[in-house]
Amino acid sequence: MPPTVENEAGPPDGPLERLLRRKRPATRWTRPVRTSLRTLHLIAMAAFFGAVAFGIEGSGFEASLHATVATGLLFSAHEVWIAPIWAVQVRGLATALKTLLLLLALAWPAGRLTLAVLLIVIGSVVSHAPGRIRYWSLVHRRVVESDGSG
Repeated sequence: MPPTVENEAGPPDGPLERLLRRKRPATRWTRPVRTSLRTLHLIAMAAFFGAVAFGIEGSGFEASLHATVATGLLFSAHEVWIAPIWAVQVRGLATALKTLLLLLALAWPAGRLTLAVLLIVIGSVVSHAPGRIRYWSLVHRRVVESDGSG
């Protein structure tokens, strides 16, 4: 096993670092798949918000929650497949937080509307934040682009 080298601005350059820095080359399917997953997730989230806002219980609420979680997990898996660093950047960490808030909605029915609004706010703010925020890595404590630069 090769020795690790401590970088000035981050953790050692070992196997985990190499995994995080790996990025799969884009194919002709990368963008359409990402756009399709994001669109399906937004539709599911709209259904979830509607179910919460209009007090729909039972199978309508559960279906919207399951669709939101499923599309969110598929979208997240696609992002990690393309660039594992996504999982430790603010954009990935925000997604993990949103997943926890969705699960909390199951346990806290009285807070569902507040949680649903918070989910939309987090998603909107993070997705439209400047790159210096979205690409900030918790592991590296600095901005790290998917290609390893930064």
